[in-house]
Amino acid sequence: MGNLSQLSAHKSRQNASFYMHKSLNSWYYFQVDAIQNIANERAYAFRLVPIFLGTLFEITKGEVSVKVSFNARPRGQKKRLYVLAASSALATTTICSAFAPMSATASPQYTVGPVGLTSDTVTLTPTTKSALSGDITLDVNKSGLDVSYHLSGLQPAKSYDAGLFQGMLPKQGSLSQWLPKFTATREGTWDGSAVLSGVQAIPENGWYISLAQVKSNGTPNILANANIGVPLPSNVGVATVWTKKYLISVQIGPLATMITKAQAKAGMKGEIMVSSPGVSMPMMASHFDGHAVNHHLEVHIFNRQTGTVAMNLTPKVDVLLNGKTLSVPAVAMYGQRLNTADYHYGNNVYLPSGSASIRISIGSETVDVKGITVYNAPASPATVKMLPHIAHVSVSGKTFEMPVLTSATSNSAATDVPLWYIMQALETLHIRSTWHDGQWNFPSIQPQTMSMSSSMSMPMSGNVSVSFDGKVIETMQGTIAVDPFSKHKTTFVSLESLQNLLGMAGLQCNVSGSDWTIVPAQK
Repeated sequence: MGNLSQLSAHKSRQNASFYMHKSLNSWYYFQVDAIQNIANERAYAFRLVPIFLGTLFEITKGEVSVKVSFNARPRGQKKRLYVLAASSALATTTICSAFAPMSATASPQYTVGPVGLTSDTVTLTPTTKSALSGDITLDVNKSGLDVSYHLSGLQPAKSYDAGLFQGMLPKQGSLSQWLPKFTATREGTWDGSAVLSGVQAIPENGWYISLAQVKSNGTPNILANANIGVPLPSNVGVATVWTKKYLISVQIGPLATMITKAQAKAGMKGEIMVSSPGVSMPMMASHFDGHAVNHHLEVHIFNRQTGTVAMNLTPKVDVLLNGKTLSVPAVAMYGQRLNTADYHYGNNVYLPSGSASIRISIGSETVDVKGITVYNAPASPATVKMLPHIAHVSVSGKTFEMPVLTSATSNSAATDVPLWYIMQALETLHIRSTWHDGQWNFPSIQPQTMSMSSSMSMPMSGNVSVSFDGKVIETMQGTIAVDPFSKHKTTFVSLESLQNLLGMAGLQCNVSGSDWTIVPAQK
C-alpha cells in the first residue's frame, strides 16, 4: 500500500481517500476510494496538472473506486490531482507533498521481452552542480520507442535537447539520435514525451541518454545523463562499438558456469548454452592459450537500427594478446534471469589483469574493441594445475599408452588429448590422416560417409581445423602443451571435441577411467 492523502473539496463537498501504489510491472497508479456525494449518471475524469490522465468513469451508485495508471512518478512541487466533472473540479490534492521523492539510488525499473527490454525507467545524474533532476521512461510499443520526461530544476523557459548515445557510461560514445527539442515551463519543469519510430527493443546494455543544451556552435553542453538497461556488476569490464549493421557490447567478467537447457531444467544455475549455426556441440573451454581459464567473455550483438538482439549469427571472436591472435570458441548462450533478451556469444577464457582488446568479425564486417578493463580474477576457487596421466587406448586388439592432461576449476573438469597419439592409433584401423600448421586432414574419408546432422553445415570457431577429403567440416579449440613422453610441444584438444569428431567419422571412443577403446560406432 502506498502513502495516504486526502482529496480536499474544491468548490463542492466531495471528499475521498487516495493511495499511490507501485504495481509488479513498475507502473504507478492512483486508487481513489469512495468519492461521496457526487451526482449519478455523469462522466468524471482525473487530471494531473499539467497532464490529462484521460481516465473517464461514470457514476451509478453515488460513489466510486477507480485506478489511474501512468509509468513514472510525477515530479515537481506544484502538480495537483483533480477529479473533474465536465469543466468543473470536484476535488483536488497536491501530489508531491503526499509522497517522498524517489530514491536516487533506486535500481532501474525495466521489463524484459524475447528480443530485448520492453521498458526502462532511469534517473538522471547531473554532470554539474545543479538542481536538475528527473526520471526518463522508455517504452517500446507499436509506434516505436516512447520516451517520457518528468524533469525539474531546469532553467525556466530555456530550450533543451536529449539524445540517445551508444555506449555505457562513464565511457562516452557517439550520438545515435537526438530527440525533439523541448522548452522548460516557467516553473523550470517539463513533463512530455517523444516517439522514435522503427525501434523494436531496448538493448540490455549499449545505450545511455543525455540531457543537454546545444551551444551556438552546435556542440552540446551535457547537463545530466543515465545508463539505459540492466546495470552491470562492478567487476565486469564493458566496451561498446558499432558497425554499419550492429551495436556490439563486449563484457569481461568472472568465470561463469555454462550449462545445457536440460541441466537448467534440472535446477542447475548458470549460462545456458544453445545450438547455433556452425556449433555442433556447445562446449565450455577449460584452457585458453595454455592457461586455465579465469574470466568469462561475452559478446552481445544488437541490430543497430531496431535495438533487437541479433540471434543465430556465427561471429568470429579473437583475443588480441601479446602480439598473438587467439581464437575464442564463440558459443551462443543466455543468462537465466533475462532469458533470450540476454542472448550473446562467448566462452570462458584466460586474460591477465589490465585491459584487453577483442576482434569481432560478423560476415564482411570486422571491428576491434579496445581498452576493455579486465578486473582481477578472484583468488578462490583455485584452479588445479594441468596434470599428466597415462591412458591405455585399445584399437583393433592393440593397446597404446598415451599421455593425457587433466585439469579442474570450480566450474568444470576437463581432459585434454594429444592429437599425434590419436593419429597413430587410427592407423591401426587403416584411417590415415595428416597434420600441417593447425590443419588435420582425413584424405581417405568422403564427406558423404559422415553421420553429420544438418546443423553441422558450418564450422565452429577454433584454431584447429578438421577436414575430410579436403573439405573443412569442423574446427576445435586446441592447446599447445609439452608432451610428457617426448618432451616436445604438441597440440591437445578436449576429449569431448575428439569424441564428437570420431563420431562423425563413424567411430566411437569409450572411456572408463584410464582404459579407452576406439571401435566402429554401432548402427
